[in-house]
Amino acid sequence: EAELAVERRQRPERCEGRSLVMHWDNTGLSAIVIFISGLLEVAAGLGRALVLDDTQPWVYVDAVRCPARRFDCLLQPWSNCTPELLRRSAGPGPAQQAGGG
Repeated sequence: EAELAVERRQRPERCEGRSLVMHWDNTGLSAIVIFISGLLEVAAGLGRALVLDDTQPWVYVDAVRCPARRFDCLLQPWSNCTPELLRRSAGPGPAQQAGGG
């Protein structure tokens, strides 16, 4: 039941106004995973889907195999909302973004 609730929140029908773009730092792999789990808790507390900022490449992905160097190069995407989608839907202004640690 809890897993289904997370799935519904992370995959809304519309992403606009239902997503929170969060920044993360390229630190150790374990630290990133732990930090992202905290970001998921923050987004859940706000009732929004977590979308990870894509302004910096993920250093743990081979740039030759996956030039985009995003998390979904290695992990399954956990949301149908993407930074690109939110930027397109927001128009000329930036999507809502919150800073990370």
